[in-house]
Amino acid sequence: MALLDVGRVVVKTRGRDAGFHGVVISKVEGGRVAVAGPNIREKTVSIHHVEPLPNKVDASDATSAANALKSLGLN
Repeated sequence: MALLDVGRVVVKTRGRDAGFHGVVISKVEGGRVAVAGPNIREKTVSIHHVEPLPNKVDASDATSAANALKSLGLN
């Protein structure tokens, strides 16, 4: 789970938010991470439902995650 550290930009691959970009804002036990973004409401998801991207941003909450993704030009 080293690829999914805090600040990593991810793409949701499953669920109603599939295809949208988000940022990992915290790690949760049991193979889950908290993800937030401009089109993703803040929630915990399985690590199997996200795909990590090479980008990493400095974001610790949902608001800063959304702003960071907008500055990168991601949805």
